[in-house]
Amino acid sequence: APDGGPVKFNFNYKFSSGLQLPYEEYMAKATEVDGRLLELDDELTLEGGLVYAMLSNRLSRRGTVVFRGTVGGVDLPTCANFFPNDQVFKSKDYGGLDIKVHSGFASYLFDKNEDGLSKYDRLVACIKFYYGTLPPDIQADYRLYVTGHSLGGALSNMFAFAAAQEDHPFFKKISVVTFAAPVVGNEGYNRAFQNYEKSGKLSLLRISNEGDVICSKHLPGYTQNGVNMHLLPDGKKMELRYRNTKGIFTQVTPDPLKCHSFPEYMKRLYSPVHEEMFEQTLEEVILTGDDFTK
Repeated sequence: APDGGPVKFNFNYKFSSGLQLPYEEYMAKATEVDGRLLELDDELTLEGGLVYAMLSNRLSRRGTVVFRGTVGGVDLPTCANFFPNDQVFKSKDYGGLDIKVHSGFASYLFDKNEDGLSKYDRLVACIKFYYGTLPPDIQADYRLYVTGHSLGGALSNMFAFAAAQEDHPFFKKISVVTFAAPVVGNEGYNRAFQNYEKSGKLSLLRISNEGDVICSKHLPGYTQNGVNMHLLPDGKKMELRYRNTKGIFTQVTPDPLKCHSFPEYMKRLYSPVHEEMFEQTLEEVILTGDDFTK
């Protein structure tokens, strides 16, 4: 990494429960497609905090940023800090839009450390550094993807929005796929987000589960962004609509933790009723639900 030294990975890490995931197996599979772990910040922890990784796949000409979801105690008050922050994007000109975002998510991304750098600064530096190592003849083919679940999905949304403002070729087109992501900003944020969608700099597929209250509208003023793939239970075909912000009371269920869990998302997403969808590219799926007038 450009400012943090080489990536270090502990293959022998065990959770407090004794569980040890097959990290070496995961990395071996990644090398089959020329995949590389470029950055991992920070150590695997159960205390929470912003944890991300950046990976590359030279065969598909892709760089991918992954944000981890909620796991520890410090994440919970951060996620609950919905106080609207109107300072984060105040220095940019958005045509007079009143942009306010979730204070907790913004603090994870943009708060400075003792060296005066934020996690956002570090990650952008890593992306630019990696792009500079690519052979010039393939640089133009590379695309940046960002993804995450729950808290990680919210961070993916906000990171991509901020990165779309960077004057660098790797940020000219950013594709975002989120799972179980809560709301990030207000209507002003959404309008600015839409402007990037219209210009082709940003595209977002926001995947939610029926019964997952985390994805719903918790407080007045907040709204969702992008194209929503809303997954239904019992083998039913998903909804694909633009924005499609759900009210919290419409998503109440007897088993909210199950509906929010990543395994339940995978179960519904890979239901046989969606087989035809996997013959499409991500861009084709997103275009099906585009409607920037909403």
